[in-house]
Amino acid sequence: MNIKFTHHAQFRLYERNFTVEQMKQAILNPDIARSTSDGKIVSKRKFIDGTIEVVYVQRKNTYIIITVYISK
Repeated sequence: MNIKFTHHAQFRLYERNFTVEQMKQAILNPDIARSTSDGKIVSKRKFIDGTIEVVYVQRKNTYIIITVYISK
C-alpha cells in the first residue's frame, strides 16, 4: 500500500493523535465508505475512542490522503 499525504493530512494525523495503522484500517476495512461527486472517497471506521474518517483519492495503487478527522 503506497500512501502519500497532503501537508494538511499530515498535520491533522499528528494533531488528532491518529496512527497510520488506524488510518490504513479505515481505508482497507471501513465500516462505511462512499464516493463523492468530485471523485474523493470517504471511509469511516469505528474504534473505541471514536470514528475515524479518512478522505482520500486513489490513483492506481497509491492512496493520496487529503484529510483525517474523528467523530465521537
